[in-house]
Amino acid sequence: MKEVILGLDAGFGDIKLCINGKTSKEISAIAVCPNDQNVQDENFIEYLGKKYYVFNAATKLPSASQIRVSNFDELKFATPLFIKAIEKKYDVKIKKLALGLSLAMMDNSLEYKEHVAKQTGIELDNIFLIPQGLGSKIAYQRYNLDINDTSRINDTRSLNYLGIDIGFNTLDVFQVIDGKVSTNVVKGYEKQGVIKIAEKLAEKVKLDYNRNIDVAISKEIITTGVMTWRGNSYDYNDFLAKAFEDYLIDLFKFIEAEFETSIDKMDNILLVGGGAALYKKIIATAPKLNELLDSKYGYNFILVPEVPEYYNVLGYYAYALSK
Repeated sequence: MKEVILGLDAGFGDIKLCINGKTSKEISAIAVCPNDQNVQDENFIEYLGKKYYVFNAATKLPSASQIRVSNFDELKFATPLFIKAIEKKYDVKIKKLALGLSLAMMDNSLEYKEHVAKQTGIELDNIFLIPQGLGSKIAYQRYNLDINDTSRINDTRSLNYLGIDIGFNTLDVFQVIDGKVSTNVVKGYEKQGVIKIAEKLAEKVKLDYNRNIDVAISKEIITTGVMTWRGNSYDYNDFLAKAFEDYLIDLFKFIEAEFETSIDKMDNILLVGGGAALYKKIIATAPKLNELLDSKYGYNFILVPEVPEYYNVLGYYAYALSK
């Protein structure tokens, strides 16, 4: 079994990984499986006296068996289970681990780190906890806006910007002044991420088909635009396009209301996270959003990396690699 350095962005929608520099993604899903001693099931992971399905396998169990990951206590419980599942699936042993925690949860950082160490066996000194969003600052400084275009590595970076990390559950905002993170703006907000779209989608599906869908199914529909159910497909692309645009309009209005005076002094906004990937997906066909942004910002004021959803985990990995 190979020893590796793992950057882990244990999000509430997707889990982003960087194993020895290689990125990948898993769905953030856990389900309790029946404890049947007569069945040899290679899918489960044993943890704290119970057996669990993790990642995609968990989405195939009934919703009643699934464990929601939407707050600190649930994330604290789930993270060691995610790590065990990663080691099993990728056949690795984690020697160093760098992971993030939302700025809204950083008061619990020591508790989180000690729990992960105790339940995984990774030495506490080899676990590095980085505030969510700040990993993207490290990645931006290292890679610029495209990790696959080495010709741009030496291009000039913005040194003064407001970083906005739109996660599935949380929204994290930080300010960089002269290339360094400033304590002037370092804030996190729970329940302000893409989960808002997921909740609207769940309401729509319930109204349309009287079906209750969990977060994992919502995330799948958000990603594909289609709900598959019992052999049928239901197109939600039009609904989601409007929901994405409405969410991003509300988001930028919120950012302006909270950080207008800080933005006035900045050269750019750096947009990262899964919500930034949605921004890239719809910006060309979102007239109301473009009208708002054009009224507030100049050309290229908003910077978005080519793979914004991976910028935190790339930064986490780079940090652990340097230690």
